[in-house]
Amino acid sequence: MDDSAARFKRILADSPELSATLSLSDIVRFVDIVRWKKDDIAAIQPSFISGPPEYLPLSYHKFLMDCFSLEHETAKSLWVKYRTLAWEDHESNNSMELEARAKSLIQLFLKHGLQHGIGTLPLSRICMDSACSRELQSTPGVFRSRELVEPLSYKAVFLTRDLGPLPVYCTSLYCRQCNTRYYPNFYVHDQATTRTYYADVPDIIQSAQHVFISRELCELFITLKVVSWTSATNCAKLYNLALGNPSITPLLPSDWPIKFALDAERVWEAFFLYSLLLDHHEHGELLILPHNSSSQFERLRPAIQARNKQMAGPGQPEWNHACNLCCWVSQDEDGNMTAVRSVVTDGVAIGHPCCGVHDCKEPLPSTKGARYCKTHTCKETECAVVACGRPAQPGFDTCDEDDHRALETHKSQEGKAMFQLKRRLERLRTSQVHDSLPTTADSLEHTMIEPIEGTGVGEDTETEVSNTDILCDGKPSTGNRKIVAQFGRRRTHNEELCVCSCGVVIGRATFFGSEAPNGVREFLMTLFPTKRSLPEVLWHDNNCRIRAMLEGDPPDLQSYFEECAMPVDVFHFKSKHKETDIICNTYCNPASWPELHTEDGKWRFNSSAAEQTNAWFGGYQAIVREMDVDRYKLFLDETNRRCTCETAVRIYA
Repeated sequence: MDDSAARFKRILADSPELSATLSLSDIVRFVDIVRWKKDDIAAIQPSFISGPPEYLPLSYHKFLMDCFSLEHETAKSLWVKYRTLAWEDHESNNSMELEARAKSLIQLFLKHGLQHGIGTLPLSRICMDSACSRELQSTPGVFRSRELVEPLSYKAVFLTRDLGPLPVYCTSLYCRQCNTRYYPNFYVHDQATTRTYYADVPDIIQSAQHVFISRELCELFITLKVVSWTSATNCAKLYNLALGNPSITPLLPSDWPIKFALDAERVWEAFFLYSLLLDHHEHGELLILPHNSSSQFERLRPAIQARNKQMAGPGQPEWNHACNLCCWVSQDEDGNMTAVRSVVTDGVAIGHPCCGVHDCKEPLPSTKGARYCKTHTCKETECAVVACGRPAQPGFDTCDEDDHRALETHKSQEGKAMFQLKRRLERLRTSQVHDSLPTTADSLEHTMIEPIEGTGVGEDTETEVSNTDILCDGKPSTGNRKIVAQFGRRRTHNEELCVCSCGVVIGRATFFGSEAPNGVREFLMTLFPTKRSLPEVLWHDNNCRIRAMLEGDPPDLQSYFEECAMPVDVFHFKSKHKETDIICNTYCNPASWPELHTEDGKWRFNSSAAEQTNAWFGGYQAIVREMDVDRYKLFLDETNRRCTCETAVRIYA
C-alpha cells in the first residue's frame, strides 16, 4: 500500500484541478469505493473487457459528486486520472482487508447512494447456458458467453450480521437467446413454472421476494437454536436489539417500503431455505422450487417434504456411525475380528398437532383451529365424548346429554381455576419459552394466520375429562361406566430417538398414538432395513414387552432380531422392572451378555444415552408445538443433524 500511496500523491500533485478540492484521504476513499463496487461499475461495458470503462456510469458519477462535493468536470477528471490505479489495486488486496474497508463506506452510500439507485446486490452478467454462447467471427472455434440485458430492479432489505439491516436494490437480468431471467440466487425460464437455484450456496440468500439475509447470519440463528433452544421470535428480538449498528441505524431511510425490523416469519423463511440449499449442495443436486406461490412456505413445501422423506429411516448423516464409545471390536483366538455396536432407543414427549382420531397419521388441513384431518373432518361437529357420535349443540363441544354437558362445564370451570394454570406451568417446566419478552399489541397485529412456532402455552391443548373427575366419591349416577371426553386438539404422543451409546443420534420418528412395542419394532425395522444393518445391542426401557410381542409374531419378524441382544437399560432394569417378570429376567437382563461389561466388571456401553439426549431434545417443545408436520420434521432433523455432527467432531477430535 505504501507504493500505491506514493502513486496517489504523484497523480494528485500533477493534477491541480484535483488537489485544489481533494485531499489524499479523499483519494484513498475514492479508490476504496471503486474497488468495492467494481463489478457494479463494470456493468456498463461487456463482461469480457477486463479494464476500467472509459466513463463512469451516470449514477456513480453523480454519487461521487455528492460524496466529495465535486463539480461535473472535476468528477470526470478524478475518474480519468485514478481509474487504472484503482482497478489494478483491487486485485492486489486480500478480501478481508477489502471487506473491512468497505464497511467504513456504508454511511456514504446511505447518505448519497440510494437516491441514485446505488446498492445493487452481486449478480452474474452472462448467461449460464453454454448453448447461448456465440462463436467469434475473428477467432473461429472460440466461443463467448452471451451478455445479459434488460435489467429490472426493485427495493429490498439486506439483513447482515455485522452491519444490521441495509436498504438495497435487487436487480435481475435477461438472456434474449434462451429467454431466461437471472436473479441473485436463481434463474427462471419464461415458459417455466419453476425457479432453479444455482449450484453453490450463496453468501447472500434471498429468503423472500424483498428480503435478503447473509449466510453468516443464518448460521448464527441455527447455532442459537441448536445450543440454546432459541426460538425464531427471540432470534429476531436479539437481532433487532443487539446486532444493529448505532452509526448506521439513524441513516436508514424512513420511507423505505420494506421494514428493517426482523420478525419470526423472516427467521423461519431463512432457516428453511438455507437448510434446503445446504442439503442440495451436499448431495450435488440443484434446488428447484415453484416460482409462483401463495407464500414462501408453500413454495418450499414440496422440497421440504422430499427432504423429510429422504431423512426417514437410514437418512441421518451419521446413521452408520461407530466409535470406541459405542462399538467394541475384539479378536478371537483364530484372529477373527468381531464388532459389537450399541444403540439406545427411547421416546421424548414432544409433538405437533395431529388428527383427533387415535393413531391417525393424516396431516391436519391447517394447524390453526382444525382438530381433524380431511378424512375425519365430519367429527368436528360431533360430541367431544369419546364414542358418543351425536352432534354437538351450537356453542358447545358436547351434545345435549346431561352427563356429557357436565364434563364440558367442569372443564370450563377448571380452566379458569388457579390450580389449572399452575398445572399448565408444570407441564412446560422442561420447555423453553418462545418469547422472553412480553408480547406487544404491535407484534400481535403482525401474527401470521398460520402459526409457525408455539407460544409456550396453548389454549387449545388436548384435555381429557372423565365423569370420575367431577364427583367427590368417584362414582357416577350411571354406575361404574366411565365417560371420557376429549377437548382441544390432539398432539402426537412422542418423538422416538435412536442414539448410539456415545450420544450420536442416528434416527428419529414420530409416534402418534402411543409408544407401543409394535411401534418401536416398526421404527427399528425402518431405521435398520436389513438384518445385516442391525446393531448387535438394542437397548430399550421396555424391551421385555417387545420380546413378549415377538414371541407371538410370525417367524419372519421373530427371526429379524434373533441375532441382537435386547437388554433393558441398566437404570430401568434395576428400578422399574419386577424380579418376578420371567421374560424380562430371561431375555432382557443386561448381565446376561458378557460383551456388555468389561473384565473389571464395569458396563462397556452407556445405556442411558437416549435419555441424556432427550433432555436436550425436549427443549424444543415450545418452539414446535404449533408447527405443521412438514416444517416440524425438517426443523427437528436439521437441529438433530447439526448437534450430531458436532458430537461426532468432538468424539473424533
